[in-house]
Amino acid sequence: MSDERNGVFGPEAVEAMGHAFDLACVRLGESDPKLREAIAFKIVSAARGGESDPNRLCERALASDKAA
Repeated sequence: MSDERNGVFGPEAVEAMGHAFDLACVRLGESDPKLREAIAFKIVSAARGGESDPNRLCERALASDKAA
């Protein structure tokens, strides 16, 4: 059971977010803990909004990072 809006994610969503996080960090070449935390937060926020595709989660995190 999952309820993404309340922060409870099923295994598929967790896997997608993990993959998106790995993709984003590789693309940025980032190891800074604060930036990695910000990327994770953006991915979780997008997943709460209903996004489940790892590539789109990654793109959203990177796009919002560039806009900041």
